[in-house]
Amino acid sequence: RFEFSRAGRLDAWQSATSRSGHRHLVGGGAGAWPELMKSTGRKVASPSTGLVVFGLTTAYVAVCGITSLWCGTSAVIVSTMVLLCEVAIAAEAFDLRHESMPWFFIVWLASVAVAASIGVDNYHTTYGPYRTATSGRFYSNIGRDAKAAVLMDAGIVSFEASMVLDDTLSVGLTLGGVMYCAAPIVSSQGSQAPADESAAAGPRSVSAAVQFWAIGQDCCGSRGGFVCDNAGEAAARNGLVWFDPSAWHAPSMELDRYVQVLQASSALHDLQTVPHPLLLHWVTEPRSVLLGMFTRSLLVWLVSSICYVVVASILAFATTYYFDTVDAGARDGWHDDFAVAEVADNVEDGLTEEDKHRHRSALREHLHHVHDKAHDKAHRAHEKAHEKYEKVHAHAHNAKEKAKAFHSKAKAKLKDHASSLADLGRLRSAQLTEFVIMLLLGVFLIAMSVNSIPIMFLAPQNFAVPFSLGTFMIFCSLCFLAGFKRFTTSLLQSGRWPWLLVYITGFVGTLVGAVSFVSFWQTVFFSILQLISILYFSASYIPGGQRALNWLGARWANATYAVGSGVASGKIAIPSPRGSRHGSHGSH
Repeated sequence: RFEFSRAGRLDAWQSATSRSGHRHLVGGGAGAWPELMKSTGRKVASPSTGLVVFGLTTAYVAVCGITSLWCGTSAVIVSTMVLLCEVAIAAEAFDLRHESMPWFFIVWLASVAVAASIGVDNYHTTYGPYRTATSGRFYSNIGRDAKAAVLMDAGIVSFEASMVLDDTLSVGLTLGGVMYCAAPIVSSQGSQAPADESAAAGPRSVSAAVQFWAIGQDCCGSRGGFVCDNAGEAAARNGLVWFDPSAWHAPSMELDRYVQVLQASSALHDLQTVPHPLLLHWVTEPRSVLLGMFTRSLLVWLVSSICYVVVASILAFATTYYFDTVDAGARDGWHDDFAVAEVADNVEDGLTEEDKHRHRSALREHLHHVHDKAHDKAHRAHEKAHEKYEKVHAHAHNAKEKAKAFHSKAKAKLKDHASSLADLGRLRSAQLTEFVIMLLLGVFLIAMSVNSIPIMFLAPQNFAVPFSLGTFMIFCSLCFLAGFKRFTTSLLQSGRWPWLLVYITGFVGTLVGAVSFVSFWQTVFFSILQLISILYFSASYIPGGQRALNWLGARWANATYAVGSGVASGKIAIPSPRGSRHGSHGSH
């Protein structure tokens, strides 16, 4: 049975009639119809819906997570490298000739854009302020004599009871559709006029230059009424340093707009402010506020990822169903009589009924002739193939008997090398190239992380990020070496899935401990887990690696046993430490 698309049949028929002529076809000539039969094609493998959903979800979770917890130039580089790895893996796992792949690629690009947008917004609104406050120093008992220039490295500032937020001096300006608010934090002792005088004269005046300002958005009036954060609570005595997006290589006009509000308040109430004041969020319990920020940033990432899984599943199932069922039914299953009628309708305009009848009869006769000829040819090919099969089967049987005899003699020597030789035999040059590139990239990133070991106690994220990314690149190189399907299947084996859990735990623990908690010991512990697990995976997938691992383990066991036996039998003497009580005459 011949299968061809509607457009292909019409194009082939028109080109054939233009070359051979209409009368040639009516007479049953063999010049045009074979041209029509050339417009055939074979079906390609449909992509697995589960793998498509997994790929889309992985891209979203990775990009949204990286931009939510680590925004900046480095985040762009890391996200790009992760996406390139995913594209390379998709090229190995899917048949890119399938008609649904361009649509899946568009959805993938849209997913990356949405993930980046949500991640950047999440970082600027929640995680960025949290990171600024936790990474800065904590200053307590700040009074009227404190200078903002000295506290520029602060994350949390706790004021004395004499320092108050004067909401009567607050000002709000609407800039870019947002109300930007600011109120000075001043001393209630000697920095302002008495309360009865201020009530009669209007707003209180501040003699000293204002060092600290409480700020917010859409939480005040144009004059007074400052209620941002916990400004309305009498117990509020703490400030969280404002997060400036421009300090993390992100274009922002917020600082300039807050400066305009400060200048407006200074001019309106005759205040003096320093050139670089400290901008704060006025809160009561800074630790609980920071915990809420961190929780919200994680919830935005996780909840949006769960919602995206649902959306990606619906899109993947709908797209796969359309191209494999609806569109396939429109393209396949055309009967020969309908094909003849469809083609004939395009060339029979202006003919008489007798010519149409002769024309269609000639088409049907030629089609049957082509079918019979193809059937005879297929039958002869089958007979030849059967004869060749019998010969090959006989040769294979003889070769099998010889191989059995040879195998029984060489089994003991080739047992350790069989898996390695099989893996090498399956490798392609492209696989080796991808494996080498990813492996070298991973080793380079790990080497970069080694340079950050001296400052790891102060900034563990400088070590953790390139180290974790390097182990991930090595993990991906093993995927290219073994092949995507074989690699994913082998991960579920009884001997490998525990190590996979160890690697995932080490990977996540290293990044969370270094980036979120800035913990030196947590980073070290989980980095060791990563290193041990990736060494095991490398040894188990690289041809000959398992044998080398077994050889090293055996040599280590033999050396340990030899040392222990020597010590126990007295052949190896352990000298006493110099200066001990036993002196040089003690028994060893």
